[in-house]
Parts: sequence; structure tokens; C-alpha cells
Amino acid sequence: GLSYQWQYSFVNGNVFVDILGANSPTLTTTQEFATYYRRGIMCDAIGEMIYNGAILVSGPNCVCNPTVSIMDESGITNVSLNTINSTTTSTPYYSDFRVIETELQKTVLYNLSAKVTTTTNSQVTKAWIDWNHDGVFSPSEGYELGTVSTGTDVSSGAVAIVQVPENALLGKTTMRIRTASANDLLPLEPCGNTENGESEDYSVIVKNDLSLSNNVLINNSVVVYGSNNTVNIKSSVEEIESVKIYDLSGRLLFSDSKINNKHFAISLRTVISQILIVEIKTTSGFAVNKKVSLN
Repeated sequence: GLSYQWQYSFVNGNVFVDILGANSPTLTTTQEFATYYRRGIMCDAIGEMIYNGAILVSGPNCVCNPTVSIMDESGITNVSLNTINSTTTSTPYYSDFRVIETELQKTVLYNLSAKVTTTTNSQVTKAWIDWNHDGVFSPSEGYELGTVSTGTDVSSGAVAIVQVPENALLGKTTMRIRTASANDLLPLEPCGNTENGESEDYSVIVKNDLSLSNNVLINNSVVVYGSNNTVNIKSSVEEIESVKIYDLSGRLLFSDSKINNKHFAISLRTVISQILIVEIKTTSGFAVNKKVSLN
């Protein structure tokens, strides 16, 4: 006297849809995106469907499905993060660019920005990075990239500061950029359906922060490390042109724009047991921000 109905959800396990023909006690299926499943059970004598708690089937290479109702010309035209500078068309509604990747060091600050094309409505853009590799883009992993009213290949002017969390897992994970109509009544989510727009996925490789772990130069790199109250900076290839040092409140502690050397050290005698932000520019114009701990 029991009957069954399996359902699925792409949107954080909140909105479920019946799976046609899935009326057995068990379900065997395949999937491309991370998906929530739940089973409904109905007793014929009662006539009411009761649903089990949802389960998420996911993994580091299996992310949730973004869809759109209207496939128009609105979408993402550029994504920039560290070595990623990807220029694309604003269609189709989803593109898997996870072969394009960049390495991010823990505790280092990076700028993330995007350009979009709009049609008739304003477009809001957000990003998510799956730091814990669970296949779910949680709200705490989100970054706001602003709203564009009209235009083709335009920037909102918003730049998100990305800092790899201390508890982020090392290795490769997925970053999603999504733009959608600002007319949607609900906040922009990484999964599920929107009126229009586009989603693009890229890969981020999390590395340990060299500036806090060692002072070994690798390839064309800039390393910062602390020794007592001295900040040491080394560049493997290019000469260092300028250095600015800030405390975590943003107060400027030191500035020099005429260094022109591959190795630079500065003693900050009044700074004790602090984490500092070091802004470095080389003679070619390469710029990087790093954190350093002084004991």
C-alpha cells in the first residue's frame, strides 16, 4: 500500500521538482551538477505524501546547475583574477572554463572583477569560490561584483578583494561568476534559474602562503618574510621599485618608491607582534600585496 516519488533540487535543497518515472523505493541516476535528492512516500490509506530529508550528491568536480528562462545577449564578457584574464562572448547561458586556472596563496590579497553586457535590464554580478571543496557555493564563499545598468562589455567599477581563508583546503577548486537581471525579486544565487544572464566556472588552485612559511624564491616570484621586527622582501627576477607597508587598519607605516634592488629590508622598531600588509611593485609594473607576520 505504499507509493513513491523521487524529487531533485539544484537550489540549496529548497525548491524540489518531481523526477518523471522515478516511482520506485530506490533511485539510480546520473548527474552533471551537484544535486539534492529526496524521496516521497505515500500510504494509500492516508493519501498524503511524506518526504524524507534531502541528501546532497556532490564532489569537487560536480557543481550545481545554473539555468535561465530567457537566453538573450546579456552575460559575462570578462573575468579577471590574478593570472586569469578571460575575455568571452556573453552567450551561452553557462560555460565551463575550468581548464583556465590560477594559483592563489593563502592570506594574500587579490582583486576580482568582471565585465558584462546588458540587454533591456540592469545586470547584477556575483562570484563564489568553493574553498572547502564540498561542491556547494555557500553564502560565506560569495563576492559582490556590482550592478551595471546598460552597455556592452562594461564594468560596474566594483572590485572584490579575495583573500584565501586560513581553513581553505589546498589544491584545485571551482570559482563561479554569475550575472543576472537585477529585476529578479530574489537575491542572486549560484544555482537554479534566473530570468536571463550567464554563469562561467573557472579553477582556483590554493597554495600555502610563501610569505608566512618560508623565504625560498620559486620561478619569477616575490617573497616577503619577517625576522624579529624586520620586513624582508626578495624578488627572483625583476628589481623592486617601490614598497608600501600598512597595518591591518590601513595606516601607512612605510613608503619608498626608489628602491631598484632585488632584495630590500626595513626595520620597523615600533611594530611588535603584528600582521602587516606589504604592497610591492617591480620595475616592469607588476604589483602584488602580501601579508607578513612580525614577532
